Amino acid sequence: MKSETVETNDLLYMIQYELKAIIEEKNPIIELSNIPDKITADFTKLKQVFQNLITNAIKFHKFDEVPKIEISCKDEPDFWQFSVKDHGIGIKPDYFERIFVLFQK
Repeated sequence: MKSETVETNDLLYMIQYELKAIIEEKNPIIELSNIPDKITADFTKLKQVFQNLITNAIKFHKFDEVPKIEISCKDEPDFWQFSVKDHGIGIKPDYFERIFVLFQK
């Protein structure tokens, strides 16, 4: 892992700028709370995770609702715990194993 100091708010605003076209089309509500100014992380991987989560939340929202994405962070003793919550269509429990098995090592 290539760790460096990441200015977290700047990263999240950069992602929103890069997703400008889909954001202008869907007009999501994106709320940031308790985001630390700086963390030590792999910039590329962190950007990819946030970008994918935000993009999916915008694309897969309920038809009759404005997409809403809440990004927050909790300061744990040895790490930062980020949370990304959306009000999307969800995933049927039947597909959990099929989808999340990809993330097992």
